[in-house]
Amino acid sequence: HKWNPTQDVKSISTSKEISIYPNPVKGMLNVNIPGLDASIKVSVMDLNGKKLIDQTLSKNRNQIDVSGLSAGIYLLQSSSVDGRINYTKFIVQ
Repeated sequence: HKWNPTQDVKSISTSKEISIYPNPVKGMLNVNIPGLDASIKVSVMDLNGKKLIDQTLSKNRNQIDVSGLSAGIYLLQSSSVDGRINYTKFIVQ
């Protein structure tokens, strides 16, 4: 199954579960996950579904260095506590 963002991403998250800033970003992307007690794995993907960065975030470590990425649109993939996968769109300048 080839990853197809128009079919596989049912909804681009604008939920209150996760927020990212600044957006657009140049260097460090801050990720805010309310109520995060444990660590959570997140991935940065391009729009073709290719994973570019895998990282574990925690309450004390909530930044992702995206300075090595080319300018464009990316997705931050995260899993919610109930197992749903969320995608949050962001732009690298």
